[in-house]
Amino acid sequence: MPLGRPGALGSRGDLCRPNLDIEEEWSTLVNPKRDIGRADIHGIEAGAVLHAPTFEEIAADVGMRLKGAIVVGHHLRFDVGFLSHEYRRSGVPLPLLPGLCTLDLAYRLLPDAPSRKLTYCCEQAGIRHENDHTALGDAQATAYLLARFVDLAKSKNLTTLEHHGCAPLDFHLHHTVVGYPLDLQDDIISALIEAWSWLEHEGLRAPSPKQGGNWVFITRRGRKLKNHVDVEAFRNVKLLPRAQLHPLIAEAVFAEFLRARYDTAVFNALREVEVAVRSASAFSADDYGEALMRKAFNKDTGPLADKSVPEGERVALAHLFAGAFGYYRNSTAHRRVSMKPVEAAEVIVLASQLMRIVEQRGEAKRGAGT
Repeated sequence: MPLGRPGALGSRGDLCRPNLDIEEEWSTLVNPKRDIGRADIHGIEAGAVLHAPTFEEIAADVGMRLKGAIVVGHHLRFDVGFLSHEYRRSGVPLPLLPGLCTLDLAYRLLPDAPSRKLTYCCEQAGIRHENDHTALGDAQATAYLLARFVDLAKSKNLTTLEHHGCAPLDFHLHHTVVGYPLDLQDDIISALIEAWSWLEHEGLRAPSPKQGGNWVFITRRGRKLKNHVDVEAFRNVKLLPRAQLHPLIAEAVFAEFLRARYDTAVFNALREVEVAVRSASAFSADDYGEALMRKAFNKDTGPLADKSVPEGERVALAHLFAGAFGYYRNSTAHRRVSMKPVEAAEVIVLASQLMRIVEQRGEAKRGAGT
C-alpha cells in the first residue's frame, strides 16, 4: 500500500492473514519522475529516488502481493485512492479490493478518544510507533494496531469481517470522469481525492457509526456550511490563532469572525481592551476611546504608565493604544468598514497583545498599592 506521498511505497496497508501474523515485510522507494516535495516532512531526498524503480516497473509485483489479500491501513480510502491513481497511469486497472480501515475501527472502538491519529491510537494500545511517517514504520504500527483492535472487538462480540467494516474499496471514480478529456481525468480524480480527504481532516464528514464500511455522514459542523460564502468563512477562521489569543478577546470575536463579520469582530476586540483599561485605571464611564487611552497611559500622570521605563517608551505606549483606537476602533464604530479577513485577524492579535499589557500594568499598579 502507498503511503500517499510522492517517492515512497511500502506495506502501510499490511496484508494480514486470518491469524494476524505478519508473514512478510516489503518496501521500496519509487521514482515519481517529478519533484518529490518537502524532504523535511517525508525525509526522502531527491537523490535517493533518482535510481529507484518507477511505479510501472513494480506494478506487477505490487499486484501479486495484493492478490487474495485484505488490505489494511489507517485512513485506507486515502491510500487506496493514490494506489488506484498510479495503476491507472500505468494503464492497468486496479481491481476492487476488500479492505479494513483502522481509522474507521478507531471511531467504533474508541468513541471517546480525543484523537484517532495513528500515533495516538498506538500510544493508547501500548504499541511503539517507530519511524512514524515512513511507509514501513506506519505499516508495522498499523498491523500491530489491527491485532489489538480485533481483540477489543471480540470483547464487544464483533467477530466477523462485516462487523469490522470490511468492504470493497471502490474509490476508482471512473464513472465520475467519463466524458471528460482523457488527459484531464487523472487530475480530476486527484482533485476529488484531495477534497475528500480535506473534508475528513476538517471534521466535515466522518465514518458512519451505523452502516460501517465506506459509508460516511456529514457532521454537524459540515451541515452548517450551506454555500460557498460559508465555506470561505470557515477557511478564513484558520487565520485566527484562537489558542494564542487572550481568552476574553477570543470569546468576544470568534463567533463574528466565523460569520465573516470582520469589522464587528475587530470592534468587539477593542471594546474588551477599552473596558479593561477603564477598569484597571479606576476611571468612570465618561472616559472612553482614544482620550481614555491617552489619559490612562499619560507618561506623567497615567495610572497605567510604567515610571520605571524611559520617558520615550511611555510616550510610545500611549501612542500605541491611542493609535489603535483612533484608527481601528473609531472607524468600525462610526461607519461601515470593508475589512479583509487577514487584516481583521492581525488587528485582533494586536488587541490581544494590548489586553495583556493592560493586565500586566494593572497587576503592577495593585502590587504598588496605587
